[in-house]
Amino acid sequence: MRVTGDALAPEIELWSTPSLPPADLLVLFLTGELPEGSTGGRAAQSVVVYLARDFLARWLGGNEVGGAESLLERLEVEVGADVTRSGAPTTEVTYSFSSRPRDVGWVPYLTAERDRFDHYNLGVGFRFRLR
Repeated sequence: MRVTGDALAPEIELWSTPSLPPADLLVLFLTGELPEGSTGGRAAQSVVVYLARDFLARWLGGNEVGGAESLLERLEVEVGADVTRSGAPTTEVTYSFSSRPRDVGWVPYLTAERDRFDHYNLGVGFRFRLR
């Protein structure tokens, strides 16, 4: 990668040896993984999760101090911990009701997942943390 120009309008140039198509090179640069097949596989999912979290932070946070940070501290996304029967990666999203989800004591949360059996599950749970 080569970055030139001023700080407000940088120009970024990417290249590789052996040469990769620009789209594949960008995915490799952003995720550290080469795309798999035509859909990009896990690398594309990494980019989607990153962009979704950034979008939520900007959309819900606005100019409010602490708004977006609080939301992102409550939201956890895990993709690809296992593989489903159909070959897709498992996905789990957890949203904590507490503004400080890592606090000691009871912390209620919502969870949604696609499990290894290709089932979609929703639930409510509680985490208890000791000092």
